[in-house]
Amino acid sequence: MILVFVVTNWHGKIICKRYVIKRVELLKKKGYPAFKPHDLRHTHCTKLIDSGINMQYVQQRLGHKSLKVTLDIYTHLTAARRKTEASKLDSAFSAMTSF
Repeated sequence: MILVFVVTNWHGKIICKRYVIKRVELLKKKGYPAFKPHDLRHTHCTKLIDSGINMQYVQQRLGHKSLKVTLDIYTHLTAARRKTEASKLDSAFSAMTSF
């Protein structure tokens, strides 16, 4: 099976790569921080993971051959995730002190 990755607008219409690149350049001219179109893929994946989407689904969506690739690249901790994990630790230690 060959996977084809595309960017679409809100109506599902395919947007060509050149259009995306031009929009990124326009944002840069307006003073937004510079980024590459590929950064959108990284952000998308991070948001999926932070939302609790199944990692195997994320792997397939990105077209990675193995789950290890997805995990190695995309499972860094975001600020929101750090808070969640810290909260879990606090709860675990609070439960320990109630003995």
